[in-house]
Amino acid sequence: MIEKELGKHMSNIFASFVLDPLATASDLKNAKSSVEWIAWAEPQYDFNPMIDE
Repeated sequence: MIEKELGKHMSNIFASFVLDPLATASDLKNAKSSVEWIAWAEPQYDFNPMIDE
């Protein structure tokens, strides 16, 4: 996906790249909760689209 989007081989873009995914789903869920609270409290700071992406 990265190579397709950037049009170059990863070794030409990054000095190193770890192929093993990190377990970040729970961290993203926590971030989503925080972002939703901030958007409720301060609507001008709605970062939901960024988190969804």
